[in-house]
Amino acid sequence: LVNIFFIVSNSLHSILSTYEDNIEFIKDHNSKNTSYEVGINGFINQSYVNGTNNESLYYIQTTTDHLNIFTDLTVPKEINWTKKGYVSSVKNQLQCGSCWAFSASEAIEGEWGLKHHKMYNLSEQELVDCSGYLGNNGCGGGTMKMGFEYVIENGLCLNQSYPYNGTEGICQNQTCTKKVHIDKYHSVAKDNIKQLEKAVSKQPISIAIQANLRSFQLYKKGIYSDPMCGSELDHGVLLVGYG
Repeated sequence: LVNIFFIVSNSLHSILSTYEDNIEFIKDHNSKNTSYEVGINGFINQSYVNGTNNESLYYIQTTTDHLNIFTDLTVPKEINWTKKGYVSSVKNQLQCGSCWAFSASEAIEGEWGLKHHKMYNLSEQELVDCSGYLGNNGCGGGTMKMGFEYVIENGLCLNQSYPYNGTEGICQNQTCTKKVHIDKYHSVAKDNIKQLEKAVSKQPISIAIQANLRSFQLYKKGIYSDPMCGSELDHGVLLVGYG
């Protein structure tokens, strides 16, 4: 009993210390009146070393092949696909490095919704469990590109029939009904803001960002502009607009 109490006490002390350290970071950052604020959220008890949390990161591979397919496209001043109804419900990847699967499936949801006027929540779990043969590594990371390749070859089921559980398991894509298929995808040229703007003016798109900085994980509101951000692409997300 003494040993158990000792372990719990150390754990509680560590959590309190991490919490207090992050609270000090929040106070210090917000006192500088930058373009954005940080605050208390679900990551407040995570510890950081040199701005990076102590969890493993999942590198999102970039691709060199791309097409400038929007050369003559005139874009609107602003776009918000969430307000237009072409972004599905908010999701949680839990303690699984499956961000790539969420990013890929959500981009497909938006494109499908725009073309067929019906929104689905597609199965990230199917991508996690079943696309390893293409080079993805389930909860150990992967790429949106290989997620798209999987859907081209196999289609994708609904989350309702192949629900997400945050772990990597045996592929069960024969037990659910394929609801969505795609024929192709395109890559935006690296560091080409104009092409990126034109791409997202057409639909929500998959992108890779750097998410391992404490300023990002404790972000609250404003225009995020940490000078350290941008050198490490480690997280797949969905870009839903601009302006």
